[in-house]
Amino acid sequence: MNKKGTEKVKSTVIICLISTCSIYSQSWYETAEQRIDTIRKGDFTLLITDTLGNPFTDSVYISLKKHEFPWGNVIDFFDSSSLSKWKQAVLLKYYNYGVVEEFKWPYMEGAQGSVDYSNVDFVYNWAEKVGWELRAHTLIWGGDATWQMPSWTLNMEGQELYDACETRIRREVSRYKGTIKEYDVINEPYHEDWLADNAGSSINWDAFIWADQEDPDARLFVNDFNVIIWGAGYEVKSIIQSMLNNGAPIDGIGVQGHMEDGSKMDEVKEKLDYIAELGLPIKVTEFDMKIDEKGVSVQSMANSYAKMMRICFSHPAVEGFIWWGYCDPCYRNGSGIFSEDRSPKIAADTVYHLIHEKWSTKIKTLPEADGRVQFHGFYGDYEIYTISGDNNMVVQASCLKADDGQEIAASLVDAVPEAPELLKTDHNPDGTVLYLYFDKEMKDPISCISDFVVYTTKSINIDSALLDAEDNKIVELYLASCINYGKYYSISYIPGSWGSTDGGLLEVIGAETIDNKIPGCIGTQTTVEGDAIEISLSEPVSDPSASLADWKLKVGTSYADLSGIGYKPGYDSVLVITPVNPLTADNSVRVYYNRGTLTGAGGYLLDNISQRVDNIIPSAIINDIDKSARGYPNPFKDELIVECSGCEYYDEILITDILGREVEHLAVSKKDDVVIDVGVLEKGIYILHLKKDGIIISNIKVLKE
Repeated sequence: MNKKGTEKVKSTVIICLISTCSIYSQSWYETAEQRIDTIRKGDFTLLITDTLGNPFTDSVYISLKKHEFPWGNVIDFFDSSSLSKWKQAVLLKYYNYGVVEEFKWPYMEGAQGSVDYSNVDFVYNWAEKVGWELRAHTLIWGGDATWQMPSWTLNMEGQELYDACETRIRREVSRYKGTIKEYDVINEPYHEDWLADNAGSSINWDAFIWADQEDPDARLFVNDFNVIIWGAGYEVKSIIQSMLNNGAPIDGIGVQGHMEDGSKMDEVKEKLDYIAELGLPIKVTEFDMKIDEKGVSVQSMANSYAKMMRICFSHPAVEGFIWWGYCDPCYRNGSGIFSEDRSPKIAADTVYHLIHEKWSTKIKTLPEADGRVQFHGFYGDYEIYTISGDNNMVVQASCLKADDGQEIAASLVDAVPEAPELLKTDHNPDGTVLYLYFDKEMKDPISCISDFVVYTTKSINIDSALLDAEDNKIVELYLASCINYGKYYSISYIPGSWGSTDGGLLEVIGAETIDNKIPGCIGTQTTVEGDAIEISLSEPVSDPSASLADWKLKVGTSYADLSGIGYKPGYDSVLVITPVNPLTADNSVRVYYNRGTLTGAGGYLLDNISQRVDNIIPSAIINDIDKSARGYPNPFKDELIVECSGCEYYDEILITDILGREVEHLAVSKKDDVVIDVGVLEKGIYILHLKKDGIIISNIKVLKE
C-alpha cells in the first residue's frame, strides 16, 4: 500500500456509500443547503481567555474569515504594476486559493537547460505573504503542441524524452518542496497521449512516483476534461485506474469545469458520483462557461455560476472549486465576473454573496462563565472580536475539519486592534480628489500611497494622499486625472503596514466601486429646422445663460458663431444652443464644452463634451413642400385625409419619417380625397410623397400626435 493508502481506503468506503444512495434528481439539488450544513460544518468549542489567562466572559462576535474549502482562481500577475495590484485586491476579496498556470513546462524552460523561475517565484512570494496555498499547473501536459510541451522536446522520443520528463519533475518539485503544496502532475492524460505514445505509457504513473519521491507531503493530482460534461468519464476513469494499478500515488482528481451555456449542469452530480467511485477526492478545476459564444445573459450567467457552486459545494467528494479567470478577456470570452472595463457583473455579487455571506458563520454571543463558546460553523479560519469597552480587539482561531468536536484555545494575549473599515467613497465636484470615509481615525497615508489603486479601463495615478484637515477618519487621494462621466471607477488597497491610529491594520479593499457623480452628455442633435442644437444631459444643470463662452460648435471645418443658450421648453435636462446662421442638411456638426461653469443637481461639474451632432435636418426634396396639397387633420391621430387640389391623378403615397426612411407604402386610385389609416405610426413628423408613375409630384408634411 502506498503512503496514502489508508486515507484512500477510508474515502473509498465513504464515497461509495454516498454514490449508491444518491441518484441525481431535482430534489437532490433542492436539498443542497442541508447537505452543505452537514458536510461543510463542524461543532467546535472555543475556550477564550483574557490577557491574564482568566476566562473571558464579555460579549464576543465570532466571524468566519476564510473557508478551509478552496475557492480558487488563476493567478495571472507577475509584477507590481497598478493592474497587478488591482488583480491582487480582487483575488483577495473574492477567493482564498490560487493556481500558478505559469508552472507549465514551456513557460519555465523555453530553451533546454535555461529555466526561468521568476514568474512562479513572484506568485509564490505573494501567496506566502497573504497566507494562500498554491496549486501548480502543470508538471506535464502530454500533447504535441508548443503550449503543452517545450518545442525542444517535440523531436525527442523513447528514453531521451522519458529522461527529460523525469529531470523536469524532480527538479521543480524538489525546488518547491514544502512551499507549493499541490500539483497537477499530468494534465489530460486521456485526451493528450502524444507523450505516452513516444516515451512509453509508464510515464503516466512514473511521473507521480518521481514527484512523490521528491516531496512526499505534496498532494498529487491528475487533471482532465469532459469528465463532468459530455462523455469522457468512462475513459478518464479507466486511465486513472490503470495509473493506480501501476503504483501511481495519486491523491486527487481534477475535473475541468469548462462548461457550455449552463444547460448541462443537471448532469454534473451524476458524473461526479461516477468518477468518485475511484475513491479519490475531487477538485473542480478550470471552471468557466461559453458566455459570449453562446450569448448567455449576465443574469443567466450569475444563475449558472450559483448552481454550479451549490452542486459542487454540496457534493461530499468535492474538496475544492477553481475558476479559470476572473476578469475579461478570459480563456472563455465573457466568463470573468468582471468586465473588461473592470466593472463587476451580476455574477461577481453572486460569487461573493455565496462564499462570504450565505456560506459563512457569524455569531454574537456571551461565553459561559468558564470562557467557553460552543458553535456549529463552517470549517475555516475565524476572527473573534471582543466588543466590550472602548478597545475592540480581535484574535484569530482556526476551526478546521480535522478539529471537528475539539476544544480550541483563543487567548486575548494574541489579540490585535480591530481593523478599520471603509464605510463609503465620494469625490469632489470636479472629480480630482477621492474621499475615503473610515470608521476610525487613520494614520497619515502618504507612506502607503503606492498600495492604493484607482482603476477604470486603465489606472489613474495618485499624486498625493492626505488626511482631511478637520476629520482624521477621512483620507483624501489626489488624482492625476479627473473622473469622467459614464465611466466605471474602482478603488483598491493591498494590505500593508498602514491603518488606524489605534494600531488596527487596514485589510484588503477589493475593487470597491466609486460612486461616479459627474454629470455628462447623453446625446446631441439638430432641430428639424436647423436653427439650434439640442444637448441632452444626464441630469438637470445650473443656469446655462452664463456658459456660452464655454461652448463651441464646429460646422464642417470651421467654428460657427453662437447667439444664445438656454433650456428647451418643457425639458429640465436638455440645453439648446442657437447658432447665428442656421444649419443645413449636409452640414457635419460637432459640439464642444469645457467643464467649469455648469454643475449638476448635486454640485458636481458637468463633464467635458466632445460629440458629433446627429443632423436630422430633412433633405432639400423633403423641404420642397407643395402648398397645393395638404393632409388633415394636422396634427392627426389615427386617420389622415389627403387632399391635392393641384393634382389630376396620383397612384402611390410613400410615407417617410423626417430622416427620409420609408415607414409605409400605399397604392391609391385618386378620384376624390384619399382617407388613409395611419394609426400604427408613432408620434413624430412624417412626409407624404404623392407619386404618379413612380415620380414624386407633391410632398406633404404632417405631424402624428
